[in-house]
Amino acid sequence: HAYILTHTTRPLHNLHYSIYRTSDLHMSSYYSENHHCEFLHPPEDQDLVCPICRDVLTNPHTTTCCKKLFCLHCLLRSNAQHPHCPLCRQTGFTVQPSENHSMAIQSMPAYCTMRGSGCNWTGPLQDLTRTHLQAQDGGCMFVPALCPDGCGQQMPRGELRAHREGRCPLRPFPCPHCQEVGTHQHITLPHLATCTMFPLTCPNGCGTMPRCQLEHHMAGCPLALIWCSFPGCTEVIHRRDEPVHNKENTQRHLDLLASAVRRVTRDLQEQEKNNHQTKLHQQQMELVHTRLTQLEQRMNDQVGPPIDFTMTDYQRHCCHGDWWCSPAFRTHFRGYSMYLAVQVKPVSRQMAGNVGRNIAMELRVNEDDLNEHLMWPQWCTVTVQMLNQLGERDHFTQTMRGEIKRPMEVPSSCCWAVECFIACSELGYDPHRHTQYLKEDCLKIRVGEVRLQDTNFMYDA
Repeated sequence: HAYILTHTTRPLHNLHYSIYRTSDLHMSSYYSENHHCEFLHPPEDQDLVCPICRDVLTNPHTTTCCKKLFCLHCLLRSNAQHPHCPLCRQTGFTVQPSENHSMAIQSMPAYCTMRGSGCNWTGPLQDLTRTHLQAQDGGCMFVPALCPDGCGQQMPRGELRAHREGRCPLRPFPCPHCQEVGTHQHITLPHLATCTMFPLTCPNGCGTMPRCQLEHHMAGCPLALIWCSFPGCTEVIHRRDEPVHNKENTQRHLDLLASAVRRVTRDLQEQEKNNHQTKLHQQQMELVHTRLTQLEQRMNDQVGPPIDFTMTDYQRHCCHGDWWCSPAFRTHFRGYSMYLAVQVKPVSRQMAGNVGRNIAMELRVNEDDLNEHLMWPQWCTVTVQMLNQLGERDHFTQTMRGEIKRPMEVPSSCCWAVECFIACSELGYDPHRHTQYLKEDCLKIRVGEVRLQDTNFMYDA
């Protein structure tokens, strides 16, 4: 293989790598070691000496112009400065590797590159790079090597075994107590602090035991100091001496027991007395609570206006002429308790101009627990509506006015009455006004606005 060396602007290091053949790559690796080793004898053939560096050839190449041998890297460096042969000055020459001279150099006897560190090996150059420096077993013991356990330390190969066996913090190391295997650094630092089989000494001085048994031992250690288990006794003794202590202090313990019994009896009597008083207080509180609950329930049941009522069984009330009474309601919060009474009755003589039946209404006052706190008598205006069950318009409305008197002061609880609130003939369906007050045998009545003369309470329907 021949290569032409010409002047080029391409970087020389790229040119240096581009001219190697694949088969020459292993040779260049140990040719590069020539200048770092010493040969036993100078080369007898002067052709093996580079004319440029005056040293044994490294990767020898021959020029086609003058047939001289040069180190390849010396030739490339010279050609980069002067694009001609270093000897004959001819340009445009070619070079080719000389395998015969390479083999001759490889067979020359040389010292080990680690001679300065103490290695006395000598042999052919090719054995130096291929076997002596590379072999793990039987090779050079002075070659620098990294610890394979990963600690990052570098040392001569001959010291590697001693380092791994006695100095490397990451060497495999079994725990001497539980036989768990880990690195020396882990076992000797964090592991021993938690090892369950690590020997610990009882703080009471009774012996040594594994860490996993210490807690159980302390629960029954015979040398542990404990309080006497008899109630009231304040002696501190060793656990092993407790039976002797109990035997020697029997009378004292009995006296303590008698004193404790008298104290408990006195406390029970005092507690029984307190329980009786507590029971009386609880009964009184329950009565008050029941009364308040009933009062709140009655107040909650009597909702203030506006409120709607539904009068059912209209036909039955027509036949029997009895009164239908609404649930109680209040004129305002904690106000007068009232209810609405409705009756279907025939037209009276004073209203002889009307025929058939009509609806009469009365507003009545209830006797209530709050009446004693209200003002009597009281003038009141109430708006009552017969609701149109076909929509939210055209309700039949009348205003009822009268004086509210306390029921216990008058024979009747009726405040005021309207003999003809609405005629029964108007309750049916009216196609012109699109009204129907009686539907499905029910009437719906709304107590709307309530106005009191002497208060500011007002509810708008």
